[in-house]
Amino acid sequence: MVGGRVLRVTKNVAVRLWLSILVSALVGFGVMLAPTASAAPPATNGYTVTLDRNPGLGGVILLAPADLLNNPAVPRAIGAIGAHDPVTLQVRARNGALLHQRVIPQGQEAGNFQIQTYRGQRVYTWWQGANGAGHGDGTYFIADRNFQVLHQLRTPVGTSGDLHEFRILPDGRRAAVTSYARTTAVVNGARVPVVDSHFYIVDIDSGRTEFSWDALSHVPVTATTTPLPLPGQGLDYFHINSIFPDGKGNYLVSSRNTSALYLVDGTTGAVRAVIGGNRSTLRVADNATFRNQHDAELLPDGTIRLFDNNSSLPGTGGPSSILTIRPDWKKGTVSLVSRWTHPDRLTAWAMGNAETLADGSVFGGWGTTGHVSSLDQTGRLIYDATLSGMMTTYRAFWYPQGL
Repeated sequence: MVGGRVLRVTKNVAVRLWLSILVSALVGFGVMLAPTASAAPPATNGYTVTLDRNPGLGGVILLAPADLLNNPAVPRAIGAIGAHDPVTLQVRARNGALLHQRVIPQGQEAGNFQIQTYRGQRVYTWWQGANGAGHGDGTYFIADRNFQVLHQLRTPVGTSGDLHEFRILPDGRRAAVTSYARTTAVVNGARVPVVDSHFYIVDIDSGRTEFSWDALSHVPVTATTTPLPLPGQGLDYFHINSIFPDGKGNYLVSSRNTSALYLVDGTTGAVRAVIGGNRSTLRVADNATFRNQHDAELLPDGTIRLFDNNSSLPGTGGPSSILTIRPDWKKGTVSLVSRWTHPDRLTAWAMGNAETLADGSVFGGWGTTGHVSSLDQTGRLIYDATLSGMMTTYRAFWYPQGL
């Protein structure tokens, strides 16, 4: 079943994505391809649990399934978004039963659905808006257990709110959010269109921006390891996908298309250190390298856990993994702690996440493969579920209790 599913996605989707990227590179950024119809099944069904070694554990699983070809988190060169069933925010039991859902209005997308703490209250949060073919342009929502909206947050006037990150900071009153902007940059003596990545620290209640940072001011376009053009937009050379505070006034920023992590000073914006990519300031052990990663988080013991996609396009790269590394900021080195792959050696060429749970296990989604899994402290698979057809979820979360 799993093998057949992976083959179907590879044959039917990879060819279309590869061709669209090649065509856009040949004919220029202004060309849009014809709309592509989606045959996605209803998002309220299609979640199959194939393994659960702890069925009595309980808890809830949060995800926002979307058709692979219409998921706003998927970088691609298809300029027009196909018609599809409405996206739903789903709260499921461990056995897959649908407990609660919110149906998003037709024509809008949604993602990054999770439970966070806002001013001492556990709430649902998500991004909702228009599809930008690899990023989003929308609004961040905070809601109670009945999906009654408590607050809507936007990025500064003139910018687009992107789905890749909406992280309420530990103080419960501010949030880190991402944005993508079209601009130009000089590359090899020629000015070319590029997509710049921004992040903001915003006061949730007032909407005031307390800190802003953009990649192009600190990271050159030549740092890219994945020069992916987006038609009508430019070269998406950086592609920010996660922000995590280190508790010392800095932020750990993950860039998919430079295959690197950046420790950004939260006051000056200066890049204090780079891990990975072609401009790493720390020496990364050969067995601790990563590529096109997502969801990099600093853990209490000083390690960094991330989802190593190890692939940037369909049919490329090797197995993805949940990677934990240990940076020694003083010695300037990075060593391997653990690297866990799925038993089926899944390769997620976009999206993916992994959260570390209280018992040391991890839970998350395998991006474009449509798997949602948990592995114990030794890397053994203890929970596995699949989304039907070509449905995917940008991130997936498990919580010991719902709202």
